Amino acid sequence: MKKWYWRIWIVLFVIFLGSFFAFGRKGESSDIGNYEKPFNKYLSNDEISRSGKLNKETLIALCAQFDEISEEEATAILFPKGLPSGDKEIYSLYRYESIENTTEQKNNQQDWGTILFYVEEEEGSSRVIKDIKHVSYAHGSELFAGTLQYYLSSDGKVLHFTINGHVYEPSKYTLKAGNASKRDEAGEMIVEIQKTKDFLYPVFGHVKYTID
Repeated sequence: MKKWYWRIWIVLFVIFLGSFFAFGRKGESSDIGNYEKPFNKYLSNDEISRSGKLNKETLIALCAQFDEISEEEATAILFPKGLPSGDKEIYSLYRYESIENTTEQKNNQQDWGTILFYVEEEEGSSRVIKDIKHVSYAHGSELFAGTLQYYLSSDGKVLHFTINGHVYEPSKYTLKAGNASKRDEAGEMIVEIQKTKDFLYPVFGHVKYTID
């Protein structure tokens, strides 16, 4: 009889453990779900700041500053085929920042950093992107880890990008910067975190920026 009692207790214990872990997973999913709606809504806006017309030296200096590299390394990234001649102001830096002066943003306290697009524009008064020379990321007080996929329309007037990942407390990370891409081409940037704990919230959203 004692053996049967032990078996019954073991079965009940296993059922208890299964219920406990199932409840824990359900609670975790619910917590993450509470974050998804506001951050999706925030990321759907189409506001991107633009530096204005820049010459190649200024573009190189900004790349070196934000990527925390030397100007020689920045030059090799932006102009792999060699530094172009002349001093034309045909470049620009587009920035998508996770912080904005809105009530919703202050309530969410979101500060995972800035996405940076280094571009060459068509000459003249119109702001039309000729090609994307480099895409990078600078973290804020929080750290984003995930992917950024981007696409420049065939007329150079619409920039699409999708952010998909998670935000963590600051930690060491590896950045696979976005490759250069021309019109009607897609590119990808990846941020990999070395320590996957200290999770804060998920980030997912698509941004469509139309140049006017």
